[in-house]
Amino acid sequence: MFAVITKVFTFSDKYPYEKSKISPSAVLEESLKRVCSKALTDLQKRILLHITETEHVGMTCSRQAREISRSMGVPESTVKWSIRILRDACLIECGSRSQKGVPAKVTYSGLLVAEGLKGGADR
Repeated sequence: MFAVITKVFTFSDKYPYEKSKISPSAVLEESLKRVCSKALTDLQKRILLHITETEHVGMTCSRQAREISRSMGVPESTVKWSIRILRDACLIECGSRSQKGVPAKVTYSGLLVAEGLKGGADR
């Protein structure tokens, strides 16, 4: 079922690092893109791309959820649930019940995933 990994690429001394022409960060970035492209739902992907394109406006997640709900025709509660999943996966940063008013931003990981999603649409 799972392939055996013979080489370990890592940044720590815990595992041996074998010299390769592929940098460990490139391997991790590509893995992240591939895993997220399979694990995220279509709605979560669309929400991530939407936030990527509109984060410069400085809207909170609640405001983003209302806008996305209206533009995509999806219940606001479903959008908020998807935003929570994206936040828990560290793909976006935004406020919570205890931290209100924080603008929604895409993390570096989220930008990588969004880049991979956009690239997948072009293929």
